[in-house]
Amino acid sequence: EEPARLADLTFDDVLVSRLLTDTGSGDALPLLAFTLEQLADGVARGGRLTDQRYAEIGGVRGALSRQADAALQDACTQTGASRDQVITTLLSLVTIDEQGRPTKRRVVLDNCTDDARAQMQPFVSRRLLVTEAVGELTFISVAHEAFLGNWPPLTHEIEAQVSALRARRVVENAASDWAASGRDDAALLQGRQLARAVVDT
Repeated sequence: EEPARLADLTFDDVLVSRLLTDTGSGDALPLLAFTLEQLADGVARGGRLTDQRYAEIGGVRGALSRQADAALQDACTQTGASRDQVITTLLSLVTIDEQGRPTKRRVVLDNCTDDARAQMQPFVSRRLLVTEAVGELTFISVAHEAFLGNWPPLTHEIEAQVSALRARRVVENAASDWAASGRDDAALLQGRQLARAVVDT
């Protein structure tokens, strides 16, 4: 409400509660920010952000999808990549948790190819992906997990690749355990676990 007040904008009474409910908890700020940006588009100083306008843009889900569609178009135009190539790049930022739900996965940005970094940049610019410096490394990840479940192009690809994504998590966890064990061979994937991971990937 305070940034809106500084811009001389007011809210319908119910809208603030709806925005807080629909953005949820956790890393909600980027999701809230671009929803507010679309709500305020074309509203002059002294204007009002209305519940009707919120419904017209499709709420948080509609705002997110519109941002993602625009970022995908920019990524294809700027890099020459196909839609499928960009979606595949975004899948590198997704994993499947132990309950079978898609969740975000942090990746070291410097380990990504130049093409992948270029394809992700429009999503960073539109605050769907975020970067974070940790020491000498820069990580990139999804800004809000609502992106994984509410943008159909990515959601459908996650569903199609769920076995491979789950297998990658198993392999990565095993590699981490192996490193933590001092590279003890007993910590390596064995037998049926290893065979399943190989088949799924």
